[in-house]
Formats: sequence, C-alpha cells, structure tokens
Amino acid sequence: MDLLYPYQEADKRDDNIGGGRSNTTSQPTEDMALKLATDKQLNRIEFQKKAIEKVYNNSSEGTQKVIKEYYFTVPRTKSWAGIAEETKYSRRQCFRLRDQFFNELADELGMIK
Repeated sequence: MDLLYPYQEADKRDDNIGGGRSNTTSQPTEDMALKLATDKQLNRIEFQKKAIEKVYNNSSEGTQKVIKEYYFTVPRTKSWAGIAEETKYSRRQCFRLRDQFFNELADELGMIK
C-alpha cells in the first residue's frame, strides 16, 4: 500500500493556477505495475515467502505440525511442552525438528554455504 499510495502532506497547495501541460504521458496503471515489480524490499519478501513455503511443504508431517503450532498459530496458545504432548514427540525432539527446519530454510535462502 505504501508503494501504491505514498504519504503526501495534506497542507500542500498548488500555486501554479492554470498551469501548463506535463511533458510526459500519464500511464498510472503501468507506473504502479512497474513500481511493484521493481521494488527490492517487496521482491525480497516474496522470495522469502516462497522459500518458507517450499521448505515447509517438503518437510515431514511432524515437522509441519510443530512449526505450524508454534509459529503460524495466532495467538500462540501452546508452549513447547504443550506442542510436544500434542504431537507425541519429546520436547527435545520438537526442538530438533525446529532446528532442522530452520537449517533447511537458511540453506534455501542462501544464508548457509
């Protein structure tokens, strides 16, 4: 939304009454599409989202359950002990699955060589 509708101060006045013509053509749809397609921060977020989805989808069912319960459930209602009890894993095994998930994610994001 910040890209499409940037902040503008409300107190700006146009002193050019009558004005003139712009020397560029106005293509608002194309300008917005180009702005979204070339924004570095937005592209980085999309890249990270796809990496998370890929690693999550390629993980075991147990890893998915642990990650989903702890990181994707809002509000978080279970502690690691509660997640361990629900998944029938030990608390330590939940930590191992979590660590494995984040190692694979770091590898996918190119953070580990």
